[in-house]
Order: sequence, then structure tokens, then C-alpha cells
Amino acid sequence: MDSVDLQRFEARGLDKKYWAHESDAVLSWLVSRDFEGYDPFDALSSALFRYSPFALSAAARIAWTQFHKLSPVNLRPLLFVPRTRNPKALGLALTGLARQMAARGSIDRHLGDRLVKWIASSRSVNSAGWGYPFSWQNRAFFAPRGTPNAVCTAFVVGGLLDYAAVTGDSEASRLAVESIPY
Repeated sequence: MDSVDLQRFEARGLDKKYWAHESDAVLSWLVSRDFEGYDPFDALSSALFRYSPFALSAAARIAWTQFHKLSPVNLRPLLFVPRTRNPKALGLALTGLARQMAARGSIDRHLGDRLVKWIASSRSVNSAGWGYPFSWQNRAFFAPRGTPNAVCTAFVVGGLLDYAAVTGDSEASRLAVESIPY
């Protein structure tokens, strides 16, 4: 955050203490849920939908996803959509830990190392990249669960590099370097 941004936040009463508190609250919330949760695009993981004839239709998959994404009520628990641990979210959490280190001079290495292990175990099969823990459909194609993609991989690698830069973690560095072919 540059000095202009910092001045703008401080003018609104949003100082470093505020952001430190908010950062701690978000991290605590994630830890309390073991980094598992729902995603706006995870509706195709519904056991009820997967075994219905609608699962064979691209238009139905898009409609089902949009219905759940836009619904004011979270129906996922009723429709057996499991909470998942998303590699993209883990990468963002690693970046957050790295920023905490830069701001405070200390980091929760146990938590960071756990995130790195989860990321390592969630790499897409036979790939140097990462994908989402659920299938998804867009107008152009269907992506099965775990299909590697550039967006997810970029956030994971960014988190790994950020974490490795502040901790010297060799496993995080190795995972990031191994993703280069992707």
C-alpha cells in the first residue's frame, strides 16, 4: 500500500490497527472452518444434481450454477453440496500470512506450512497447475473437478512465492518452480 492509499484510509479512520484487526478476524474465521467452505460456482457438486438427467445438459448446468450463485438463501447444505478447500483460497491465505509478516515481523509458520502441504496435495493430477475442487460450466466448455487453469494456478503460485520470500520455505519455492511448465 503506497502512502497515498494509506492517507486515504487514515482519513476515513481506517488505520493499520483496523486492518490488522480485520486481517486477524478473517484468518481466525478461516482457521475455525479448517479453510473449507462454499464457492459461488460449486453448485455442480450437488449429489442431487450430479445424478439427475439435467447434469448432461450444458444449459442446465449453467442455469443450476447461476441459480445457486444468485440465490439470497444458501441451499447448498440441503442439496448436498460439500464444503471444499479451494487451492486458490489457500494461495490467497499464504499471501495474507506473508503480508502479516511484512507488517508485524512475525508469522504463524505452523499454519503456513499446513497451507503449503494442502496446496501440494491438491495439485491437479498429471499437471504442473491447480484447479478448482468442483466441476464448472461456462458457455464455451465444461471443466471437470480439478481441471487445472491459469487463474487458480496464478493465485496459488503467487501465494507460494510470497510465503517463500518472507520465510525462506524451500517446499513453497519448489512447488512454485515446478509450476513453470504450466
